[in-house]
Amino acid sequence: MLKTINKMQLQVEQQIKSQKLPKADIMSFDRNPLNYYPFMKTFENSVERCTEDDRMRLQLLIQYCTGKARETIKCCGIMSGKDGYPKAKKLLEERFGEKYVV
Repeated sequence: MLKTINKMQLQVEQQIKSQKLPKADIMSFDRNPLNYYPFMKTFENSVERCTEDDRMRLQLLIQYCTGKARETIKCCGIMSGKDGYPKAKKLLEERFGEKYVV
């Protein structure tokens, strides 16, 4: 029981510390392959870790994309969050996630 209480106390302390951090700015993604991985990492850390709601994740992903990137995933907006969010991430990776761009 003491172990459980200590674990809960540690979680509360971590939450308090994370609330003191400055809010992360999420850059928009405009299709530049050089920006794809930094954008996705920032999005995952700032949005994906903060909500389990795939509808909200999808809405924000569409919101933070511009131009060709937004055009690529806006069709996912008519899907359910459960289907649309993973599909949108997959489309972005397939179209813009070039690992070997120099």
